[in-house]
Amino acid sequence: MKKIKDNKQKREEDKKQVEKSSCQDFLVLYNKQLNKNIKFVKFGNPDLGKGEPDCICSDGLNIEVATAYYDNLDAKDTWGFIDLLKN
Repeated sequence: MKKIKDNKQKREEDKKQVEKSSCQDFLVLYNKQLNKNIKFVKFGNPDLGKGEPDCICSDGLNIEVATAYYDNLDAKDTWGFIDLLKN
């Protein structure tokens, strides 16, 4: 049971890193297009009553990252690849 909990926690950490990376990649394009200098500030807290978005950024910009997969196999392949890269 502990191993399942540890794996779930590790997957959540991986998910957070993907969200942050996606947010930062988006901000590079956003800032360039709009001549801004918005930065990632912190992860949002989804457990708050209002439910913050994934990424809290400067200047009041907040970003919710949504990942889409073609099907379950595509999702498993993607996360399996991430696991492979980490090893």
